[in-house]
Amino acid sequence: YYIDYILNQNSARQWSLTQFMDYGYDATTGVWNECPGYAQGVTKDLTNFIRDYDNTFNQNLLPYTPIMKQAVKVLPQYLFPNGDMTAFGDSYYGGLNTEAVSDMIRLAQKYDNREDEVEFTRLFRLLNPKADRQNNVTRNLPPQIFSFFTSKPLDLDGSIEAGKISDYVTNTFYAPNVSWMVQRNKFEDAQNALMISQYASYGNHAHSNGIAMELYGKGYVLGAESGIGSSYFEKPYLEYYSQFPAHNTVMVDGISKYPEMLSNHPFDLLACYPQPGKKSGYYTGISYSEVYFLEPESRSDQSRLLSIVRTGENTGYYVDIFRSKKQKGGDKFHDYFYHNLGQELFIQDAKGKDLDLQASDAMAFAGGHLFALDYMWDKQAAKTTDDYQAIWKMSKPDGNHVYMNLWMKGYEGREVFSIKAPPCKAFRPNHNLPYDVLNQPYLTIAARQHGEAWNHPFVSVFEPTTEYEGRSIASIQSFDIKNASEDFVGILVTSQSGRKDYIFSSSVEETVKYNQMRVKGTYALISEIADDFTLFLGNGTFIQAKGVTIEAAENSHVILTYQAGEFYLSCDAPVLIKTSKKKKGVKFNATDYQLIDM
Repeated sequence: YYIDYILNQNSARQWSLTQFMDYGYDATTGVWNECPGYAQGVTKDLTNFIRDYDNTFNQNLLPYTPIMKQAVKVLPQYLFPNGDMTAFGDSYYGGLNTEAVSDMIRLAQKYDNREDEVEFTRLFRLLNPKADRQNNVTRNLPPQIFSFFTSKPLDLDGSIEAGKISDYVTNTFYAPNVSWMVQRNKFEDAQNALMISQYASYGNHAHSNGIAMELYGKGYVLGAESGIGSSYFEKPYLEYYSQFPAHNTVMVDGISKYPEMLSNHPFDLLACYPQPGKKSGYYTGISYSEVYFLEPESRSDQSRLLSIVRTGENTGYYVDIFRSKKQKGGDKFHDYFYHNLGQELFIQDAKGKDLDLQASDAMAFAGGHLFALDYMWDKQAAKTTDDYQAIWKMSKPDGNHVYMNLWMKGYEGREVFSIKAPPCKAFRPNHNLPYDVLNQPYLTIAARQHGEAWNHPFVSVFEPTTEYEGRSIASIQSFDIKNASEDFVGILVTSQSGRKDYIFSSSVEETVKYNQMRVKGTYALISEIADDFTLFLGNGTFIQAKGVTIEAAENSHVILTYQAGEFYLSCDAPVLIKTSKKKKGVKFNATDYQLIDM
């Protein structure tokens, strides 16, 4: 009676196992619809139940719960390159719990499923390098009722080697049931990898955070989440840690807010490259995503374009273009918050001179704004129309200090704040950070755009660096184009190597021209170094530069690179490419990234 009830019957407060899994798991990705900390716990609890049920009745439930294999396989997608799990919502940074993986190995061994045993053993060894030593520990089982279900120690097949992280993660990954999008670059190299984790608020244990993000660099989650603070029933969580100002996001008029915990405020993924989950056949030097979010409290449209640009084996940067405006106008101000690890924060003009920051009480609860603002202190501000920068320094005992370098485009109506925020509580006490992050202020920059922030967007370039390597970016400049839409963004990033990256972004369909370059698309990057170049067109139909013209009949993603005298192409729709030698053009069908004959 009870087993049937657990497996098959439903009532108001008791769902069957099948209904429970159908409700919570995404059938395609295998992601559970809660924040990562809780999601991996649910998967572990379910594999524990399947394991214990099998120990008791000698009946394998896995064939009847096929989503569970995918739910275990997808767990590495939560990881940053240093092995920390993403911590959006009510989560903490730290490694994955591998118990669900071990449960799958036990079941595969019992039922002689060699394919599953090899796959999950490889994953287990990857996530748990000390697995063999742990297997030899004798366990003294406590005299309690649960000992009836306890499995014998895991015995791994010594002939199965650890897998590679590239077998389990992809450069882009999208989980719609938690509104979470990931971009990765050079993931296997923890020191030099780049990764963006962005999310809205969908599913359980979510925060009120709009379109928020985490940024990785030089072995650390530098642009980290703030955590939950204390507990769900105490004011720091309710008033600050679960609210907009505690996240790397944009708040409107000081009032942006919606229900935290079980939330129904996802973003729409408008476009991205490469396609989520794609394993091969794409250009690895650039990725991007563009999402749309409706901020309900102020009825505002928000759009965030995030990109990773790889400039060398050890170098690269992030691009962040955040547009925000109220649907009915009357915008008072929009606040862009960014928190980063470190003991020191410097805010300077584009030439490296400290901004003249003065004490300010402009960002406060007074005026009908969120009380979260009063949790912050030592607020200093300066108004500027020029480009500016912020530098976070995380000092390390070995002298190889870690920096996050942020450049932002200036606009009329821009005000910049230096803020001390409540400590980051997303790390456990045994973290590997070089300072007491749990008890020191979380150093924060806020950029306030008075009026709307759609035609005056928040345009940022982030570069993580170390003391010994130094910065790879020599300069960053913005450029304007006549007759372009008001929200157009143009950036020129020049690297120490001499590489130049011209970045174009517009939210409307228009052809823009700058020098000898023409673009019609949501996002474009034209890169040149010596005689080599790259033309990247994101969600567009036209790009022209370096004597090459590319036309597409429909919005698509196109990458053409010229390296050492040879052309390489990737496109997800048919294109026509013209050069000085091929004036009539050559047609190419949709293709993965490969060498072409021009």
